[in-house]
Amino acid sequence: MKGAVLVASTRQVASWQVVVSLLLVLVAVYAAVHTTMPRDVSRDFATLDAGAACLREGCSPYDIHALDRMVVERGHGPLNRWPQQLPIYPPTTLALFLPLTYLGVHAASICVWLLAVGAMLWAGYVCFVREPLLTKIPLLLRTLLVILPLSLGEARQPLLLGNPVALAVPLLLFCCFDTQHSRRTLRAMLFALACLLKPQIGLPFVLPLLLKKSDGWHTVLRSAVTAAVISAAVLAWCAAHPALVHWPSDLHRELLLGASAGKSMDPGDRTPGADHLLNLQYLIGYWPSPPSLRDGLTWAGAAILALGLCAGTLRLRAVSEARALPLVVAATAAVTLLPVYHRSYDSILLLLTLPWALVAWQRQRHRLLAALMIAVYGVEMLQQRLHRVTLHRGTDEVLAPRSLLNFVELRSDAILVAGLAVLLVTVLWREARQHAIQPSAAP
Repeated sequence: MKGAVLVASTRQVASWQVVVSLLLVLVAVYAAVHTTMPRDVSRDFATLDAGAACLREGCSPYDIHALDRMVVERGHGPLNRWPQQLPIYPPTTLALFLPLTYLGVHAASICVWLLAVGAMLWAGYVCFVREPLLTKIPLLLRTLLVILPLSLGEARQPLLLGNPVALAVPLLLFCCFDTQHSRRTLRAMLFALACLLKPQIGLPFVLPLLLKKSDGWHTVLRSAVTAAVISAAVLAWCAAHPALVHWPSDLHRELLLGASAGKSMDPGDRTPGADHLLNLQYLIGYWPSPPSLRDGLTWAGAAILALGLCAGTLRLRAVSEARALPLVVAATAAVTLLPVYHRSYDSILLLLTLPWALVAWQRQRHRLLAALMIAVYGVEMLQQRLHRVTLHRGTDEVLAPRSLLNFVELRSDAILVAGLAVLLVTVLWREARQHAIQPSAAP
């Protein structure tokens, strides 16, 4: 009798949590509609849309005159910000948005928003609600993690801007944590799309996919074939149009221009109002140094972390996948943001570190680090709102002098990400070493 009452009580609690969880999701979506659904087309999406339209018409997506003409034809006013709003998307990324160019630019931005929100909710449900490792965590807490990208300031920036990272990150979240064998082909296709949308973010996640027994080389090879077929078709199209033949040199020129002094990718920028970057080059570039030294230190630091990540992952292959995978995914996400140019809103990728933080907290292992990771993610996602307060106070008008205090303030994003990457790779190595010493002890 007592057992029956206990079961009934548990079911009532579960039903109550499900109802509240659904209400939370509805409120989050409603709020996202009113705060992030594009009313006016952002400059970021206008550049992406115009580049895709240029690709369709056979003109160069790296010629600002052709882009300006296409922006006006697509119904958006001239951007007049080309020195800052650089066209740096490769043709393979632009090709994925080409079908949307047959719609109006506003309708196209709405479609991208709907796809991104749907992907975030779907991937969050698979990762945080259906993931067996997290079943002991209250459903309400897991629901809050699902709606997190729709709720916090910096996490919503990609939705506001129509940036491809808003699509790539939920695809990676799904591919890393979905384990259904029947969806293996789907994961291969989606991983290929994530890599084409954001190659610098997607490609490193080959490592955790290889660790998964439900994926492994089967999924990676299928993804590679899919990406190769799409890329070959795009490159053949470029080769058939004279304005597109020299796209590699044109893209390289725009990247060099973006990294020059005073531009949006300038690693030595000390203007507090500038877009914060996350990569090591931006962290090191605060202090005066020759470009060769700055680049060398960047790649040396990134290479050390990448080697540690790969070696630690190889040593954990014999460990239970359910225990090793969240840590490998978390470390990969943090290290991925360091080698090349990433804006602060790319820190939405750190969403992939939260499953390991929750698992570590639940198992009472590395609780301090888990709490620190959750705090870092929260600070990163709130950076935009804190930055608006700074702007309101008028402190962004003067170039800040170089000092340790200003270094910490102006490079806070990069410092947090670099510190998180070092901590996670260190924990990965520690777990791998403990397994080597005591093979029977699972981390």
